[in-house]
Amino acid sequence: MADDLEQYGQWLEALGADVLGLCEELTAAGPEPVEARSLQVGVVNLVLASLDFLPDGVEELGYLSDAFVLRVACALAVREGAAGAVACRLAREADGVSSFLGADYAKLVTQVRLARHNPVRGRTVDAIAADQDVQRAFFGEVIQWAGVYRAPLWVREPRTLLKLRAFFKTRLA
Repeated sequence: MADDLEQYGQWLEALGADVLGLCEELTAAGPEPVEARSLQVGVVNLVLASLDFLPDGVEELGYLSDAFVLRVACALAVREGAAGAVACRLAREADGVSSFLGADYAKLVTQVRLARHNPVRGRTVDAIAADQDVQRAFFGEVIQWAGVYRAPLWVREPRTLLKLRAFFKTRLA
C-alpha cells in the first residue's frame, strides 16, 4: 500500500512531463502503425479534455486518473507497434494500474479504446492526425498545459487509496 501511494505520487509529479514526452515522440516519430498513433494521440486529447471537467477538491484524483489512462493507452499502443521510449516506459507501468484496479482494469481498457473516438474541444483524433494546422494547435495546447502543470497535493495515507478506488468505481460503472 505504501509503495502504491509513493508510486502514484510520482506519477502525479511526472504527468506534465509524461504527456509532453509522449507528444514529442509523436511529432518526431517516423511512421507508426495507425492504431498505435491513434491510441496515443487520443489519450493526450483526453487529458486535455479532463482539464475542462475536473471539479475543485478532487484534482488529485482526476489527474491521477489521467496518469492511469495514459499508461493503459500506452500499453495498448505498444501492443500495436508504438516503440518510443516514453510510450514503452508508460506501458510497463500499466501493470501498476492493473494490480490496483483488479477486475475493473478491463473496464478502463474498454473506456480508453472508446475515448479516442470522442471529439475534444471540437477535434477528433482523425482530424489531429490528418490536418497539420489542427495538429500544430493541438500540440501547442499540450506544450502550454505541460508548462504550467503543477501536481496537486497527494496525501500519502491509506484513506487516499480508498478515495481513489471509489473514484474509479464511480467512473467505470
